[in-house]
Amino acid sequence: MYKWMLMHILHVFLFISNAYSAEYFVSKIGDDEFVGSKLLPWQTINESINKLSPGDILNIADGIYTENIEPTVSGEVQKPILIRATNPFKVIVDGNGKNRALYITKVSYLSFEGMKFQNSGDKAVLQVSSSDGQPAEGNTETHHIILRKISVKGSCLDKNCSGLLIARSNDVLLEDSWVYGAGRYTLSVYGDRKVTIRRVVVRWDQWDGHKYKKNDPRNAIGIYNSHNNLIENVIILDAGKKPSGAGGDKGALLIAGGANRDTSAFINSSNNRFYGLIIHNNTGLAISLSSRVKAHDGNYFENGVIYGNSKRAITINKLVKNTTFNHMTLANHPDEAYANWSKESENTVLTNSLIMNNEKKAFIGDLDESYNIVYRNRPNYSKNESLGKETIVADPKISSIFNNNSKILKKRVGSDDKPRGANLMKQYHNGVETKTNLWPWLYEDEIYKDFCAPMSLIQLDRIGSNTSSWCDSKLSLTNYLHR
Repeated sequence: MYKWMLMHILHVFLFISNAYSAEYFVSKIGDDEFVGSKLLPWQTINESINKLSPGDILNIADGIYTENIEPTVSGEVQKPILIRATNPFKVIVDGNGKNRALYITKVSYLSFEGMKFQNSGDKAVLQVSSSDGQPAEGNTETHHIILRKISVKGSCLDKNCSGLLIARSNDVLLEDSWVYGAGRYTLSVYGDRKVTIRRVVVRWDQWDGHKYKKNDPRNAIGIYNSHNNLIENVIILDAGKKPSGAGGDKGALLIAGGANRDTSAFINSSNNRFYGLIIHNNTGLAISLSSRVKAHDGNYFENGVIYGNSKRAITINKLVKNTTFNHMTLANHPDEAYANWSKESENTVLTNSLIMNNEKKAFIGDLDESYNIVYRNRPNYSKNESLGKETIVADPKISSIFNNNSKILKKRVGSDDKPRGANLMKQYHNGVETKTNLWPWLYEDEIYKDFCAPMSLIQLDRIGSNTSSWCDSKLSLTNYLHR
């Protein structure tokens, strides 16, 4: 009787104190029959979320929660619902190897912050998606979702699934987060509109595909049948090797398209913007674009540093048009920096960029290139060889691959009167370079703990010749990339 009265009084007080929103609490030592206050917290995340109303905040205490979370409540435009860890990265949601740790579908205006997700077996660990048959305009079933300060360790080893999947949704933000582990794609954006991926670190580790098509492509990030998305300050690094005997392309970033019935409103990927990409030490192709039915159109890349991957930096495969690469640095690849193998592609532009130390030619195939600097590619260009407008052969004498502040680059500026090559020292926000420093990378110590945990590396077969160079270096992420 006393317990019931106390719970009732606290519930009334909570409501009166804030008529428009309330703050609730979850703890491993709570009880779902309590009122969810700080003194009498709830116990399970899933049940607690589904008690919330627009504008509410749910605070989750430290601990490992073995749950499969699927919200059924939505916030509102001016009253989103926030679910957050009381102490960032101290809350782990474990899917128990059976189902998605977090499945966000047919809801809107929800934010998740400061949590780690893992162990969903052959399913996406974290999935944001709507049903098939979504419209090409207006809101889909699932929209306006924020994932901030999130860690996802993929567990999909054999089926066609990803670590983190965003599908048939719009206005989704993934920010200050990281994704790694098992999955055909580590991070997949499929059939989406207006997804923003900002300051995210991605590492592809493994996928066997025994219960799917083991020779299908494997990539760290896949942008597939998606339009008008924004990817800025994303790092893709240190990919694992594909299994022995497996075929199919392997790469870091794939922009793909195809007619897949009503699983997507689009059959190509167009008008996506990429600012401040860093792609380093991945197996296979760094950036590749290919569509099967309708040409990709109007994708734009700016200020990216693509270096030290096991094949080439940029590959145009099939049905790609009106693609621009501006102020890129493409360096240290065993193949060409750029190759276009398609007679069905047109109007690819590479400008104001630095192309150096690639073991084959800087460019091969159709390309409109101008205002570039090429240096020490093999075979290197001679002074008499035909190059694009204002493209020159010269030693850029850069002190770091991430900036273009050398004397020659300041003197031989590009078409926009800026030094050629990438200058990746500041954060981007909504496609605009800010004054906020990008380095040191936010949460890099926490990312290292996840990516380089010894037991996790063994589980992911990232040992021996398949080791992670960053983990071996024992350096901070900033120092590893800048060394």
